[in-house]
Amino acid sequence: MSLNFNDINISVNSQNIMCESISLDQQSPQKPAYILNSSRPLDNIPQGLKHSLNMSYYLEPGNEPNYAIITGWKNDVTGNLKATLNLGRIQFTGYLSNYSFNLTPNNAVMAQATYQIYEPLTGNFYQSNSTGDSLLYNLQNSDGIAHYWSAEMTSGDYVTIPNNNIIQLDYSWNSSIIPHYKLGNSLPCQISCVEANEEINLTNEIQNNPTFLEQSYDIIFNDIDNIRLKDMSSINHIDFCLSGFVAQTNKANIAVNQMIVYSHNLSKSY
Repeated sequence: MSLNFNDINISVNSQNIMCESISLDQQSPQKPAYILNSSRPLDNIPQGLKHSLNMSYYLEPGNEPNYAIITGWKNDVTGNLKATLNLGRIQFTGYLSNYSFNLTPNNAVMAQATYQIYEPLTGNFYQSNSTGDSLLYNLQNSDGIAHYWSAEMTSGDYVTIPNNNIIQLDYSWNSSIIPHYKLGNSLPCQISCVEANEEINLTNEIQNNPTFLEQSYDIIFNDIDNIRLKDMSSINHIDFCLSGFVAQTNKANIAVNQMIVYSHNLSKSY
């Protein structure tokens, strides 16, 4: 039976999310082995399974499992970036390697996440509203989605900073996921995150001193410590801490018939 896009749920650690699109890419690479005096490969050598799940979804401040995984790793609560994923009732384990969202004028906040998967995937997609399963997850049973209009910049004690002059902001997290193997096993015995990097690109109307060498985010934007995303009803929120970010680039954009804006690239490494 064929399924339509509105027939299945996607969940991360048992939390359903409202995806706009998902791609599940499966790889089982084979490396040809050649020997002297032969133009054809002797055999094809398996290189190990490596799958990936890419999702683009509406960010819900009261229901954001992907950033909770990052926060757990940064606070050394979980020790890894592992998650239980369920797509159309196919369940598997993935490791979060990329996460991002963007704030653009007059738009809902969309987030993107990528998981690396190192185990065999088996099963078939099933309707999520079939007998014995939960109802399909959508805006009717959601806590509300984040929007550009309701986003705020706050101080260290979460006091809203008015007139922050920020026009657009992009946030991203990237981590290096490394599988470890033992002799005689085709599947990894351990999977770890060896390094990670956060990056923010923002555009604003605040003029900064061009001599910004080795300045931190706190020096350039001395009052702003957090990005706070809220749903349109302002009932739920999620905070993204900006402490410890370092300015990498600072650019003035000047064009005819346009107001002068400034672009900044900020990063933080772990």
